[in-house]
Amino acid sequence: MVAGRIPPRPARPSGTGLARTPASSFSMDVTLPYRVAGSGPSVLVIHGAGSDGRLWARDLAPLSESHCVITYSRRGYAVSSEPTTDWRVHGDDAAALIKALCRPPVAIVAHSAGSIAALDVAIKDPTLVSQIVLLDPAFRARRNLTIGLLVAYLQAMALRRVGRESAAVDAWLRYGNSYTTGGSAFDSFSAERREALRANAKGIFADIAAGDGSYITDAELDSIQTPTAIVLGELSPPFLQSSAAALSRALPDATLHTLACSGHAMAFDQRDALIACLRAVIGQRPHESSRKSTHASWTHGARKD
Repeated sequence: MVAGRIPPRPARPSGTGLARTPASSFSMDVTLPYRVAGSGPSVLVIHGAGSDGRLWARDLAPLSESHCVITYSRRGYAVSSEPTTDWRVHGDDAAALIKALCRPPVAIVAHSAGSIAALDVAIKDPTLVSQIVLLDPAFRARRNLTIGLLVAYLQAMALRRVGRESAAVDAWLRYGNSYTTGGSAFDSFSAERREALRANAKGIFADIAAGDGSYITDAELDSIQTPTAIVLGELSPPFLQSSAAALSRALPDATLHTLACSGHAMAFDQRDALIACLRAVIGQRPHESSRKSTHASWTHGARKD
């Protein structure tokens, strides 16, 4: 990897690097490891609270056959700078990466809590974003609180308080990646993947402390004119299903899709189906689907990690 500032808007960026985003009203300079793969329409991937850009680069590798895929690790993840407890900072970082690595506007694909940063970018500077794809968005989770989510949170916090941080990560991610039919993808992850997730503990708990995106108002959501596709895992925990449904109603130009036979770990549960879904919805013109009425199911064989 090459450290330093990103060159401004290369015609076709490639490879890996350490991005140093400029100072903003929320942050000083910050280093973010990134990877750019493939050619075609540009897609910026914003990971959620758990995995990082390295894992998503591997999981979405087939998408680079048709798109220029930019993955990066947010603050607190992998070898990036120290974590932040302000989602607006993550939004500013994403916007800085788009300006430096792409020719805007670009599509943003965001998973889980990373959806908060994607919405932040679309609200602050809609000229940067051509389309938003939100995968199981964990947005305003407190408004959709369930007993299962509350128990997982309390268990993780209790374990962390007694110094068992890895166990705390396990408890949190085991619930987040659980299925409504029972069990959890977390327990089927490879040992290498679970260790990579545990190593992101600082970022995970900073994201939890940052809140659920409730600073974004209903009026700001209503102002988003960027075409938005929300992809819900059919077997994801109930709070995520409620969050996705509520967000699809709040956004003026949103369609709701279902990834069949998948939980929250979409790229693990149904990798091929997820890639097919992304290829289908990215670049889809608004008139090709109507708000609130699209419930497409995408089904492929389950992936083994």
